[in-house]
Amino acid sequence: MHGCSRRKRLSGGAALVALAAVGCAAPGALAPATGLEQGRAALAAGAYVDARDAYRTWLVARPGDPRAELGLAAAYEGLDQLDSAHAAYARVEATRPPADVRRQLEARLRLLARRQLAEAARAAVANEAALGAAPPRPNSVAVLPFHYLGADAQYQPLERGLAQLVVTDLAQVGSLTLLEREAAQWLLDEMKLTQLGLMDPVTAARSGRLLGAERVIQGSFQDLAGERMRIDGAAVATTSGTVAAAASADDQLRLLFDAEKALVLDLLQRLDVSLTDAERERIAERPTRSLQAFLAFSRGLGAEDRDAFAQAAREYRAAMRLDPWFRQAAQRAAAASSMARAREVSLTGVAGWLDPVGDLTFLTDQLNYVMGSGMRSAERAQDPRGSGPPSGRDPVGDVGGEDRLGGFGTFLILIRRP
Repeated sequence: MHGCSRRKRLSGGAALVALAAVGCAAPGALAPATGLEQGRAALAAGAYVDARDAYRTWLVARPGDPRAELGLAAAYEGLDQLDSAHAAYARVEATRPPADVRRQLEARLRLLARRQLAEAARAAVANEAALGAAPPRPNSVAVLPFHYLGADAQYQPLERGLAQLVVTDLAQVGSLTLLEREAAQWLLDEMKLTQLGLMDPVTAARSGRLLGAERVIQGSFQDLAGERMRIDGAAVATTSGTVAAAASADDQLRLLFDAEKALVLDLLQRLDVSLTDAERERIAERPTRSLQAFLAFSRGLGAEDRDAFAQAAREYRAAMRLDPWFRQAAQRAAAASSMARAREVSLTGVAGWLDPVGDLTFLTDQLNYVMGSGMRSAERAQDPRGSGPPSGRDPVGDVGGEDRLGGFGTFLILIRRP
C-alpha cells in the first residue's frame, strides 16, 4: 500500500469511510481539481471574484451543496457583499449542519450583522436628505445612550447600560417596535456626535430620522448627595424635533433599577401608551439586584461596541460571578466569546467548516473518477465491484470489498451503517 491516504468521518447514516488512495505513481488517475478546490484556492489568494464564480459554477451542477454555499458566503464577505453573504449562510443553516458548525455559523452571522449595522449607518449619513424626508415606521422607538453628568468615572459605563435596560423594558410593549441599541450606537459613531450633542432634541430627532424611528428616547443621569441617583428622560418626535414627553425619577443608588422602571412607566403614561397587566409585570422584572454586576455588564457593552469581544466576555463573566442569575450577562458572555473566536477564522477557514464532517455523496463522486464504475450515490450500499450486496447481506448492512483498479493501486472501502 502506498503512503498517500485520507480518512474522513461521515455524518448521517454513514459512520466511517477509510480510503487508502491510489498509488502516488499514477496521479493521472485522480479527478481533476473540483470547483470546491478552485474556490478554496481563490479564497486563499484573496481572489474573491474568482472564488465566487467557482462556487457559483459548482452550485449550478449541485444545487444546495452546503460546502459550496459556505465558500460562496466567504467570497461574498471578501467582496463586502454582506446581504448576499448573509443569505448564503442562512441557506447553510437551513441544511441543519452538525452542532459545532451551527455554533460557528451563529457567531459568524453575529459578526456579519455588526458589519451590516455599520454599513447601514454609513449609508444613512451619506443619504441623509432622502432618509430625512421618508416617513418613519409607525410606533418605532430608538433609545440613545444616556449622558452621565457626574464626575465619578466608575459610573460612566452606565450610559450604555441604562440605554440597554430601557430598550429591554420598552421591548416588552407589544404596540411598540424597538430598534436595537447597537444600531443607534453605530449611527452615533458614524455621525461623530459627542454625548453633549445628544442632549439636543434637534440632534436626537435627526438621529431618529436616519434610523427610521418615530420617536427617540434620550436622557441623562447623575449621582447626588446621600448616595442617590437621578435619571431624566425625554421622548422626542423625530418629524418635528419637539419633546413629546419628559419624566424624571430618583432613588437610592443601590435602587437604580427602581428609578429606571419608574422613568419608563412615566414616559409610557405621558405618551398615552396603554399597557396590559402582563406587559407591566415584564417591565417590572429586574435583570439583577446587584449594582456592581450591572456596572460590569455595562462595561461589557462598551467593550463590545469597540469590537473588543474577549474583553467584553470577561466583563460579562464578572457580572455573572457577582450575580449567577444575571441571565442577560450569561447570554452576552456566550455571544461575545463566540464572536471573539469567529473573528480569528479566515475566510478560507470558513469555507472548510464542513471538511471534518465529510459527505458520502462527495466521496462517492471522487471514487467514480478513479474507478470508472459509474456507481451512483443511490447505489452506495452495493459492493463497489458491481455485484450488489455481498451474499446474504442486507443492503443497509456492512459492505466491504478489495479490488485492483486498473493496476494503479489498491482501494480498501469500508462502509458501516448502524
